[in-house]
Amino acid sequence: MINDTLGHDAGDELLGVIADRLRSSVRKGDIVARQGGDEFTLLIKNITQTDDIVSLVDRMMAELSQSYNIKGQEFFTTPSIGISYYTKGDETALSLMKQADLAMYASKKNGKNQYTFYEQKLEQTSANQLWVESDLHHAIKNREFVLHYQPQIDSSNQKIYGVEALIRWQHPELGLLAPSHFINIAEETNLILPIGEWVLREACKQGKKWDDQGNPLKISVNISPRQFQSPDLVKMIADIIKKSGCDPKLLILEITEAVAMNNIEKTIDKLTQIKEMGVRISIDDFGTGHSSCPI
Repeated sequence: MINDTLGHDAGDELLGVIADRLRSSVRKGDIVARQGGDEFTLLIKNITQTDDIVSLVDRMMAELSQSYNIKGQEFFTTPSIGISYYTKGDETALSLMKQADLAMYASKKNGKNQYTFYEQKLEQTSANQLWVESDLHHAIKNREFVLHYQPQIDSSNQKIYGVEALIRWQHPELGLLAPSHFINIAEETNLILPIGEWVLREACKQGKKWDDQGNPLKISVNISPRQFQSPDLVKMIADIIKKSGCDPKLLILEITEAVAMNNIEKTIDKLTQIKEMGVRISIDDFGTGHSSCPI
């Protein structure tokens, strides 16, 4: 962010200040090195007690959390720290770095501004993510996804007035998988874009079939944050509606409140274009974020 707004010289200045703060937090003889980008590696010697490491890391986080003044602008950073031990076992320099890296990414994934000690289960989590990502590529190519339609019922007359399209993965080995097993990884790897397009296309095809059978049902489709940010979203929606022949008035796109409140001007422009097609927008998770805050 600083590179983009103030220039790379400002980013370099910040890295220099961070390095100074790290050096001031450790003992003489400990090693502080810049790994690359905004990552640093510390080699801390002769510590055997977890409490001593926690004390040192707390001191580092307190130092790094103080404000920075770069080119007259005040900034704050949120460090994510991963910790690995050398126990005189089978560890090598490479394996220790890998373990610390896995722990650091766990800190980032859990909200940043925290530290995580390496545990073996992090290796399994990383391996699982790798095979899920690999299998997702095959799932797209082999058409392994299916849509289930959750009915929406009018309680006054017990009639179905609409459905929500929910994706499932018919994995060739693991069976039917719920979105919780793969959506987050799809979002992180941009695979959510082809998957999201497939969901919208299939939902519109099904909506057209029901409409032709004299049973028009509103179909709600979730749009992921990454998908909504895509510059091709509006064109994609228009193309799918045209090719499927689905009545746009039957289509409801669900976006989360966080997506709606991000980059307001561009969001309003996109939503306006979508609305002009006749498609409706629904806000999901309303009241859980910005709208729940007092103004």
